[in-house]
Amino acid sequence: LAKTARKKVLLFDYTDYVDRDSRIPPHAVLFRVSAYRCHQKQNELIMPYFVEDLGTRIAPHSRKPRRLTVGFCGLSRYGNATLRWKAFIKRLGIRLWFLVRGDRNILAHGMGIYWRRRALEALCGTPGVEPLFVERAFYSLHRGAVQGDPAAIRREYIENLSGSTLALCVRGDANASQRFYEALSASRIPLFLDTDCALPLPERIAYDRVTLRVPYRELSALPLRVRVWFEAQTDDSFAAIEREARRVYDTYLRLDRFFAIVFDRERSPYKGILFD
Repeated sequence: LAKTARKKVLLFDYTDYVDRDSRIPPHAVLFRVSAYRCHQKQNELIMPYFVEDLGTRIAPHSRKPRRLTVGFCGLSRYGNATLRWKAFIKRLGIRLWFLVRGDRNILAHGMGIYWRRRALEALCGTPGVEPLFVERAFYSLHRGAVQGDPAAIRREYIENLSGSTLALCVRGDANASQRFYEALSASRIPLFLDTDCALPLPERIAYDRVTLRVPYRELSALPLRVRVWFEAQTDDSFAAIEREARRVYDTYLRLDRFFAIVFDRERSPYKGILFD
C-alpha cells in the first residue's frame, strides 16, 4: 500500500540482531542501533541508543589527570564453564557462517564478551596505565539478568565512569556500545575498540576528535596507543576534548536532537533517502 501511494515506510529496530539480511524494500528506511559498515545499506540509518544523560551526575575534568586510568564496568565474565563452552560454540558457528558467505571481516563478528576480555587482558599490566575494571558475569541493564541491588550496581557503574581518564567501550551482542554514548554524555573520552561499527551521523560528527579509536585488527597495539595518546595531551587539549565530547552528545546524539536533524527537510544529510 505504501509503495502504491509512493510513501516511505519507517522501520525502527532496537534489537541486537545485526547479522541477518534485513532485505529492506527500496521505499522503506530502517533505523537501527547497530550495523557493520561493510554491510550497511543506503537505506539503513544508524541511530543512537537511548541512554541516561550522565552529564548531570558526572563533572568534566578541569585539566589533564595526573594518572592515566582506563575504566570499564560491565559484562566480561562467562559465569561458569557451561556458559564459556556455549559462547565458544556460538562464536565458532558465527565465524563458519560468515566464512561460507565470503565475509572478509569474520573476526569482527565475534561476540562482545570475547572482545571485551581481549581488550581487558591487553591493558592489564601495562606500565603507566591504571586499570579500573569492574568485571561482571551478568548484564546490569536488564531486570531479568541483574544480580543484586540495581541502584547500587548502577551507582558503581557511574563511579567507575567518573573515575576514568578513558572509558573503554567495546561492543556487546549488538555491534554497538551503550557505554560509548554514556561516556560522551558524561564528558568522558571513549577508548573505542572499533569492530567495523557503523555510527550515527558520520557526515556531521568528527568522531576521531572526541574518541581514541582503535580498530579491532590492531588490538595488540592498544596499550601503546593509549600511552602515546595520553602523553601527547596537555591540560588544555585534554579539557577541550572532553568539552567537545559533551557538545557532540548534546548537539547530535541525544535522540531528540538526532531525529530533529535527520527529519529536517532542508538540511538533513539523508533528505535524498527520506524525502525523495
